[in-house]
Amino acid sequence: MKYSPLLLACSLVLTGCGGSSGSNSPSTTPDNSTSPPVVSNTAPTLSGIFTVDVSAKTEFNFVLNTQDKEGDELSISIDNQPQWLSYTIENDQVKLTATPGFLDIANHVYEISVSDGDKSTSYDLAVNILDNPQKWEDLEVSPSEFLGAWEGANQEFGIVFNDNDQGVLIDSNELSRFEYDAQSLKRIDLFTYGCIYNCYSQSVTSVQVIAKSSNKLYVAYKDSSGDVKPIMLNKVQPHSSDKLFATPSDYSSYSALSYLNSSQTRDSSIEARAHMPSNYTSYDGSNMHYTTFTLQGTYDSDTGRFNAHKKSFDRDYRISYPDEAVDFTVTYDSVEVIGEVQGHLVIKTKYHYKPTNSDVVITEQISDFMAIKSDLIAYPIVPVSDVNPELAIGSTYTGRLVSTYDEIKVGGYDYSGGVEFTITGETTGIAKLETAGKSNSTTLPFTYVKNGSELTVEFNGKSNKFNFYSYPNGQVIMSLQTVNKDSGKIVNTTGYYHYEVDQNISAEDYYGTFEHMNYAWEYYDRMYLSADKTLFRMSSDLLIPEESDYFKVEADGSFSILSSRKCKNAELVDFAACQTYLSDIGYSHLVRNLKILKKENDIYTFKYTSMYTSETEKEMYEGTRRFKKLN
Repeated sequence: MKYSPLLLACSLVLTGCGGSSGSNSPSTTPDNSTSPPVVSNTAPTLSGIFTVDVSAKTEFNFVLNTQDKEGDELSISIDNQPQWLSYTIENDQVKLTATPGFLDIANHVYEISVSDGDKSTSYDLAVNILDNPQKWEDLEVSPSEFLGAWEGANQEFGIVFNDNDQGVLIDSNELSRFEYDAQSLKRIDLFTYGCIYNCYSQSVTSVQVIAKSSNKLYVAYKDSSGDVKPIMLNKVQPHSSDKLFATPSDYSSYSALSYLNSSQTRDSSIEARAHMPSNYTSYDGSNMHYTTFTLQGTYDSDTGRFNAHKKSFDRDYRISYPDEAVDFTVTYDSVEVIGEVQGHLVIKTKYHYKPTNSDVVITEQISDFMAIKSDLIAYPIVPVSDVNPELAIGSTYTGRLVSTYDEIKVGGYDYSGGVEFTITGETTGIAKLETAGKSNSTTLPFTYVKNGSELTVEFNGKSNKFNFYSYPNGQVIMSLQTVNKDSGKIVNTTGYYHYEVDQNISAEDYYGTFEHMNYAWEYYDRMYLSADKTLFRMSSDLLIPEESDYFKVEADGSFSILSSRKCKNAELVDFAACQTYLSDIGYSHLVRNLKILKKENDIYTFKYTSMYTSETEKEMYEGTRRFKKLN
């Protein structure tokens, strides 16, 4: 037990107190036999200073005093005693010596005990190891010593080194891609994460290795402002968790789901990516030169290896203009989960492109595009848990109830997406699908069974199962449960935000200048809506547009928008005339409709419906887009 002075004092008082009978007590016959006296053993104690500060790379000596009332021979023990802490016992003193290194920097607490062989007393010994910049070294390190992922123990810092002289830096939750010289870490060039073409170095940093071991580095990191800060980096191990993770986003209305605990009934799933040609840009700002894929398969948490059921995906790209588009297959040769670094899942892949057709002429540009690539993708993750949200009769909710796997036509248009559904009864509901411009619509009745966090929906003769999950902040997402055709196991890969649609939206809510939070275009990241003038893409230096798209305000207050230079050249003046004209001449055109679903302070979520018409294609899509209202 740990020593308590109060308890010891009470013990001494009790054992030292005696008593005798008074004169009125009955007499007794004396016992002439002699018994040996009972000797009470007391526990030994330590005294002195039990909290010390010690600088790394120095020798520090301090003393604790021992005391034992009976004068017994004493012994000392320290639980989990580190190699840099030693002691000797001489003349009723414990002489301790601390010789820590830089890798020992931390606040340590050890239990030190003193024993006489019968009783013992324990104390907390606090040894705080401090930095010592005067003794910093500049160690040489080989690539094999720093490859992999490292994370700051007490700082918002993580760094991952790839084997192709590139890596990922996470500093205060900000992601950067970097390039470095494998023979030295004295220069690390930081670039925008996700940018690989025509990217300019944002800043130059460096890492000085002060101390090292196989699983720990103590470094001096020089940030972009020139400040130097010491960081203790621990080697990150492959990720292991039975939780489902979602990728949070401030601008998107859906989340990619990752799961890394393969079982007999459930597959694992993660995100991977592959570069696009230099003349392509993704709508995903965090992966501007990449296209992303969801990989489903099995995961080995001991090695970090991910074995995808489907390793190849088809993409067609026009490598250069005016060349014809080429059909490619991208194949992942290896996938490895490096680990979780500062709340980001880091995945290393090797992949390559190959033309689908053998008669493609391999130009120098195509050859460069097809070269084997090694990539690091890092994306934020937070755990989500099952939740049982209310579905009230008469209320309309968001959630992709209509699966993209369902073949549906609306007014002759191939439909995909799905945003809203309305609960009409205890087991019934409807999903209303409308083309942009509201010229065509269809209502899909469905039946449902809700069992806690699970929702089973039947319509069009098909049955789909959904799961409701909740972020730690209470935000609910709705995810379609699918079955992988290769493994026969279930998997959830995407969660769409689920909430009740706001029925109290006014015309004034629509009017104003908005900033695109997702799907933004460089220099054209604003949208303007009003009863007189509307522009879907507006220059970032304007608050009011100089010209207008063709538009109309629908009965539900939403805006249908048509952008066409062809109509302006024809001097057409309204939405209906422009749409009819483009259809009559067989000219391809895109109509959009934007309807407010939810507003949170200055953040507005719109239902976004697009309708594309050409001589050979008629397609419509429903999704959501988020905007920040500026005025």
